[in-house]
Amino acid sequence: MDTAALQRWGRRFFVMDRKRLVAFALRDRGMRAALEIDRARKARRRAAR
Repeated sequence: MDTAALQRWGRRFFVMDRKRLVAFALRDRGMRAALEIDRARKARRRAAR
């Protein structure tokens, strides 16, 4: 953790919006895992209705 950034910006100095989340998942886990996560998310949303 960057302590200088933490002191300057307070608690929130890392922002993850939807596009950044997709890019991070692709880089970190690969396409197959990202698609699996997306399918699970959509299934949860359908079940909640």
